[in-house]
Amino acid sequence: MHYTLHHLLLSPFCRKIILAMGELRLDFTLQQELPWERRPDFIAMNPAVTTPVLVADNGLTIADSYAIQEYLCET
Repeated sequence: MHYTLHHLLLSPFCRKIILAMGELRLDFTLQQELPWERRPDFIAMNPAVTTPVLVADNGLTIADSYAIQEYLCET
């Protein structure tokens, strides 16, 4: 499965998820998000406009680093 991680480079929460995905050797791409730009596509994924947001190629979308880490550990 391929994942896209919407992240903000300066966020320690995003870096935590990037490290976890690297440790698990998952196939993923990074999409830089600037929350202050308030892109409509990003708001549709996460109305709170916070990063990180993980999107799987099967349509699964998970926001919040804690929830993403739980998902990665469980799957």
